[in-house]
Amino acid sequence: MQPQQNSNQNPYTIDYLNQIAPKKSSSFFDKRMKILAGVLAIALIAGVWMLLSSGGSESSNQSLLRTYLRIQKTNDISKSYQNKIKNSDLSAINSGLSVSLSSDEAKLKSQLESAGVKIPSTEKEKAASKIVAEVDKEAEELDSTLDDAFLNAVLDRTYTREMNYRLGVINSSIKGVKAKTKSKSTIEALDNISQNLETSMQQFSDYSQSDK
Repeated sequence: MQPQQNSNQNPYTIDYLNQIAPKKSSSFFDKRMKILAGVLAIALIAGVWMLLSSGGSESSNQSLLRTYLRIQKTNDISKSYQNKIKNSDLSAINSGLSVSLSSDEAKLKSQLESAGVKIPSTEKEKAASKIVAEVDKEAEELDSTLDDAFLNAVLDRTYTREMNYRLGVINSSIKGVKAKTKSKSTIEALDNISQNLETSMQQFSDYSQSDK
């Protein structure tokens, strides 16, 4: 009869088994962290760019007008490229963005009217406005980038990146207005718009990750 093996001599101890056990995948966690880092990076870059472009010397009403015009121009671009987007998921995200921006535009227009701020409407008024010229230049550059991407058959990828950045610029612009204004109704409207923008930015970021 062979002697029974002492259990204390078992080479397969708990520590050993734990060492050789397959590690749990952290790919989902890593992906979420990358998305979060991307959103934060966009917000930071957009914030610095916004401060440099506006000079930080605008009044609260001027900054509010700039934010309104940025939303208006972004909405125009969103609508103009809706039928050029190929991916159905991205198309749905962009369609929702257009609806949201239209609502945001109406809210800020109401705030500007309440504050007695004249929105440039005639060609003469627009030509005399530095803010209009600067916002128009931003929109023209974005439109040119997207048009080139469309011609090179890479619109979906480029649109996701550029629009996400653009929304980050607007969101930073909103924060600038909030730091200057004392109007509670304006702050409330801006908070609501900011939430809408962050939702859209997250949707674009999620799509970008799923498309890789």
